[in-house]
Amino acid sequence: MDILKPYLLLACVAFTIGFVGYWALGRALTPAYAAAPDEYHGPITTSAPDAPLADARRI
Repeated sequence: MDILKPYLLLACVAFTIGFVGYWALGRALTPAYAAAPDEYHGPITTSAPDAPLADARRI
């Protein structure tokens, strides 16, 4: 098992470098419009239900 320790260490270091590089480049290459939060479009408004329809139904 001692013969595999250098390869295990190398694999861990390579994975860490690759993951951090992928994460850093992924965030750097994201378009600005995709990273920006949605614009404010105002409140959502709805109309009130008709009174006869609302009175006839109960939950």
